Amino acid sequence: MKTRQENTCRIYVACLAAYNAGKLHGEWIDCDGLTAEEIQAEINAMLARSPEPGAEEWAVHDHEGWHGLIKSEWPCLNELAEWAELIEEHGEAFAMYAANVGGADASQFEDAYRGKWDTFQEYVEQTCEDIGYLDNVPEHIKFHIDWESVAREWSYDHFEENATDGGVHVFSNQ
Repeated sequence: MKTRQENTCRIYVACLAAYNAGKLHGEWIDCDGLTAEEIQAEINAMLARSPEPGAEEWAVHDHEGWHGLIKSEWPCLNELAEWAELIEEHGEAFAMYAANVGGADASQFEDAYRGKWDTFQEYVEQTCEDIGYLDNVPEHIKFHIDWESVAREWSYDHFEENATDGGVHVFSNQ
């Protein structure tokens, strides 16, 4: 069993036979680096240790590190394994994006993710500069641009999620 690390995607899986008998039996499973089959093997081992004989049914009663991505007591283990891998690779931004759009794969995330910024408005200003929107605007006019209003317009084609350590993750809706 691996050592618990920060940002680990974990699920607490409960034995429903024990739960229905008024007993608490379950365990935390760190999903990082596990395949769906390995997660199922850990669930099966937990069920085999149940105080209730013949325990077969389980449910996810808690989770950590998924940032709202898990929405069911019976998530698809193939999705969990894939999501844990993508969260490990891309961090909380992937989980936040996938939770917002109802699930996603790596290419969808990579197409939509615009990075982590201090504010959405900062993203808009820098992107306008980077793509040349301001190349023909005289310097003395640039100071009069209402960036708050521009950001409000861009928010129709983008969404943001607050990063846990400050700032925002920005995503395109297109």
